[in-house]
Amino acid sequence: MLLRLGFFLAFITTALAAKAQGDSVLLKPVTVYGLPDEKYLAGSQFYTLDSALQKQQDSRHLGEILAFQFPVYFRNYGNGMLSGISLRGTSPSHTAVRWNGININSFSLGQADFSILPTVAFSDVKVHAGGGSARYGSGAFGGTVLLSSVGGSSDILSVSQEVGSYGRYFTSLKGAFRIRKFSSTSSLYRVQAQNDFPIPHLNERQPHAAYWQQGIVEHAQYTISNARRITLDYWYNDAHKEIQPNLGSNNNTDEQDDRNHRFVLSYEQNTAQGFSKITGGFVDDRIVFNNNLTEIVRWIGSASHQFVVAESWHVSGSAEWNHIIGKIKEYGPTSPVEDRVDLAASVQKDFKNVAWSFNLRQPFITHVSAPLLPYIGADVVLFKNAKQTWTLSANASKNFRAPTLNDRYWQDAGARDLLPETSYAAEAGLTWRRQNFNVNTRGFYQWVDQWIQWVPGAQGVYRPRNVKQVRTDGVEAGIEDRVKIGPVVLQGKVAYQFTQAITEKTDNTDIASVGKQLIYTPVHTGSGTFGVLYGTWSLNMFLQYSGTRFTDAANAAMYALDPFLLADMSLNKSYAHGQHGFDFSVQLKNVFATDYQLYSGRAMPGRNINFKISYHLTRKQQ
Repeated sequence: MLLRLGFFLAFITTALAAKAQGDSVLLKPVTVYGLPDEKYLAGSQFYTLDSALQKQQDSRHLGEILAFQFPVYFRNYGNGMLSGISLRGTSPSHTAVRWNGININSFSLGQADFSILPTVAFSDVKVHAGGGSARYGSGAFGGTVLLSSVGGSSDILSVSQEVGSYGRYFTSLKGAFRIRKFSSTSSLYRVQAQNDFPIPHLNERQPHAAYWQQGIVEHAQYTISNARRITLDYWYNDAHKEIQPNLGSNNNTDEQDDRNHRFVLSYEQNTAQGFSKITGGFVDDRIVFNNNLTEIVRWIGSASHQFVVAESWHVSGSAEWNHIIGKIKEYGPTSPVEDRVDLAASVQKDFKNVAWSFNLRQPFITHVSAPLLPYIGADVVLFKNAKQTWTLSANASKNFRAPTLNDRYWQDAGARDLLPETSYAAEAGLTWRRQNFNVNTRGFYQWVDQWIQWVPGAQGVYRPRNVKQVRTDGVEAGIEDRVKIGPVVLQGKVAYQFTQAITEKTDNTDIASVGKQLIYTPVHTGSGTFGVLYGTWSLNMFLQYSGTRFTDAANAAMYALDPFLLADMSLNKSYAHGQHGFDFSVQLKNVFATDYQLYSGRAMPGRNINFKISYHLTRKQQ
């Protein structure tokens, strides 16, 4: 560990020394602006959620929208129930989810539940596909979902109301104001559904599946000067679910409540010496399952600084600390306390036709030996003229995931000596852009070692163990275009992914899985969005395709879930007069009444409809 720390500090010292040399030849002060993650992760694939689509579909949870936009699979335990993401063949615990810079994965379960991530709560959504632990820390194997709630809308007031099938209602209220140096944006939302849809092929409606969710998002900012500001972000989310039973079972009475408090206070400074940010945060995640409370409390502190060396080398250094308290009775009479410290550094440089970056991170975790995590990547412009650009991208990385608190501290089962999961990942891709036409292809590979799995032990008690080696590889491709024909605009985007996620090695408890595809990991995944715009009218279609998914380790065909193609449509109309604007939308979901399941034995609704109306009061133009 000391050797790793020495290597890391040597890297930082070298960068600082280079900065000192660079400063000596500068003739005038340089104002430095923080680079986006895309620049520090050269060679990577980033997906950005379309802002117009996000606005139209903001009543859905985030998993529903991402499944239509990108080739990604979600394991939904029913409509509105627990939803886990599977990126590039990895499990839900192998995707990091960060909100306003802090990790919001459950530190007890190891994953984020996308059914309680309401799209209306976010102003910006990005997905980084592939290994990114050197930039984002623990769990960033398959990718990272980056969420922001920072306001910035031109609306003073926005009100939306939606009514839909099976007792579904959605309401949101947003307000913003600015008084001299102080500004604030607040959002309130609530969604509820009886969720009693008819079950295909059964003469009954879905029982015990009602849910509701409500919350508030606050972003406040005080501008000290043009170069300094203080921001406060707070997000409270409260959700209740009746746990949807398996098909044919009507005796399930399980219920769950999720209550999350997330608070971030930041100070930013942007001067000739660089861009600095200091952040303090607090997270309180509570789950009440059948009146049994589990709670994880986190205190967070971080500091980062970015600067320019010799006017062209961008260097970033950061430190983050998480103090974690596990208040769960199954951990024993004493609540375990864990500290995680991450030191990270990044370098980015643009040459004539090459953008290059290097990242290095060293985590330190209580009683866990975490590895040094490098990332290197580059984007190379092979050909460029006024009409088209050909770009080659490539990267390689080492990644890790720390064992969860449940893995380590669960009474009479947890293992304190578990090793962190590690992986080696590499990918390469080619992009062709010709005006609005864009074609992107990419191949990826990842080897995951020390995969943690709960396996039966003595007396049938399940215990976590490092038992698997898994290989994931595949190809993803996408095509996007936008064409204007007279007053009509046509736009479309399709994406496809071929993924193999194979167990290469395991112990005798799961020997049947060797050489087989991981469960709930489709080999073929696709998505598509198509739109027709005419003046203030728009018609959109959304497609989601998933191939066969195996539900047992031996890949028995008789237990596999069939492929499906899901289609949604929406008709939208906007009207504006002065500062006042109205949006009307009719959304038809599951247009073809497809009978499908995202998790075995959990029914999903057939064709259903929603009506939505929104009012916006915008600021006067200066």
